[in-house]
Amino acid sequence: MSNNHALVFGASGISGISLLRHLLRHPSFACVTGLTARPLTLSAKEQEVFEIDVASPKLQLVSGMDLSKPTEQVKQFLQANVKDINTVTHVFCVAYREVASDIAEQVRVNIAFVRHAIEALDELCSGTLKLVVLQTGGKYYGVEYQDEVTLQAPLKEETPRQPEPRASKIFYYGQVDVLEELSQGRNWTWVEVRPDAVIGTVPRGNFMNIAAGLAIYLSVKAALQPGSTVPFPATDVSYQTTHTDTDHDIMARFEIDLALKVTSNPQLSKKAYNIANGDVVSWATKWPGICAYFGLQGASPSTSGQTEDIVKYVADNKAKYLAKVSNKAPNAQTTLDIADSALFFTSMVCGFGKQNREYDLTNAQKLVGFTETVDTVKSYTVQFDRMKALGLIA
Repeated sequence: MSNNHALVFGASGISGISLLRHLLRHPSFACVTGLTARPLTLSAKEQEVFEIDVASPKLQLVSGMDLSKPTEQVKQFLQANVKDINTVTHVFCVAYREVASDIAEQVRVNIAFVRHAIEALDELCSGTLKLVVLQTGGKYYGVEYQDEVTLQAPLKEETPRQPEPRASKIFYYGQVDVLEELSQGRNWTWVEVRPDAVIGTVPRGNFMNIAAGLAIYLSVKAALQPGSTVPFPATDVSYQTTHTDTDHDIMARFEIDLALKVTSNPQLSKKAYNIANGDVVSWATKWPGICAYFGLQGASPSTSGQTEDIVKYVADNKAKYLAKVSNKAPNAQTTLDIADSALFFTSMVCGFGKQNREYDLTNAQKLVGFTETVDTVKSYTVQFDRMKALGLIA
């Protein structure tokens, strides 16, 4: 019987919820602790959809975790609230705080999250801690600066960091540096995992969820204009450029597989690993199939150059939509309240869709031996099924 104890910082988010699901069913982990800022309460239906049994003897959920507090306060919180904190072996850092109005503060806060968490655990679990898995992403490659950067697709983990002034705006660099600093002379080590745009479903609003923004827009469109043709709401360049989406379940399975292999093969440690679905896609290849799920006809962008503002469309039609789908989607209001999801979809498509940015998966496939793949359109429709089951969309 394994005595591994996994601790997930940010357990209620798009990455954390999937990590909980797969850690609980994995025989290599006897204990799973999920830490959240706000309470994570799951109804019976949510437990069924997310496949998380909150009564499982393997699981403890702890809320009230504020990683922006000084290390000593984080340490005291963990000591007081996490049962068997001194037995933690594997840590998954997927907590994130958005501070869009102040990039410098966003960088400071998110680097502090990692420092405070790992400094505290370094003391509390000095005899058991084996590995820290840090999840970062495409920001590492400068994908949000496509007007300034020429991306060399497929993007490889060995790509050098962006130079200043961009480097100081990418907090992933500082987070990795903290892990490298804190792991010196310790028995534990670390790895970095970089997904592309993440596709998933969460029990509460999560704006960094490209599937949610699509679901909101297309479910409103399907309810009010059933069977209609929907031109892709961005430029033709965005429609044609290539990328590699990352399903949050394949990401969780990879992170767990990697975590276990690193502890038995130290040569895999202190490296970065891209993870994605395995198929190189474009919106031209995805859009028709995604729209078809909602009974709509997906079409290429309008030749007039005029694209629909999907955030405005949803806002303008919110009342009509709710009146029409209240029986089929009793929780649709919850979905509509996270209009930022639609905004995130727009920013991902328009801002990050100017150049090809697919990932090279050699490190994951050849070094780690993780060869699982998933069809990206199927990945979206699975998430839409979950949203429907939860009554979030019609």
